[in-house]
Amino acid sequence: GRPMGLILLELQKRMPNSPFFDSNYDGVYPECPVTIDELNEIYPYASTKAKEDENYLNEAREMTKKLSALADRTGCAIILIGHMNKGSGAKAAYRGIGSIDFFAIARSVLLVARVPEDSTLRAVAQIKNNLAVEGETMAFRLDEERGFSWIGQYDISTDELLAGYSNSDKHKT
Repeated sequence: GRPMGLILLELQKRMPNSPFFDSNYDGVYPECPVTIDELNEIYPYASTKAKEDENYLNEAREMTKKLSALADRTGCAIILIGHMNKGSGAKAAYRGIGSIDFFAIARSVLLVARVPEDSTLRAVAQIKNNLAVEGETMAFRLDEERGFSWIGQYDISTDELLAGYSNSDKHKT
């Protein structure tokens, strides 16, 4: 949880009047006030600061506890969305842009990737699960005429998805 705590702490310091950090706020939250570019700058800054300042690190830990309490109180899931780099040969855990810490803190990690040889087909593969048995890879199609449609279970490995190759016709159901 430390990476999220660091990001949230730094955001709170930069935007102290944001309703996102008001524990008494019960209205509709505004659109996210930060961009991906800003987040890409904030995490390395906050991580470096935490290594130099133990008080800052402790504040980040408290922020992580507040986030966990919010999830428990509301029954919501905390979802992080990341992007893979274009490197090849590395395990999926090391292909995420940013710190490996984000992969490490997650209870479950899903990879959504284009199925090689079919530009309209995507697969959702579980690459980490600390809570249950790992799920089957599922596929869906995105096309201009029909939009989104589930295909069902699909026999393709994360290595195949990340490497850009697959065997033909892997649809199971």
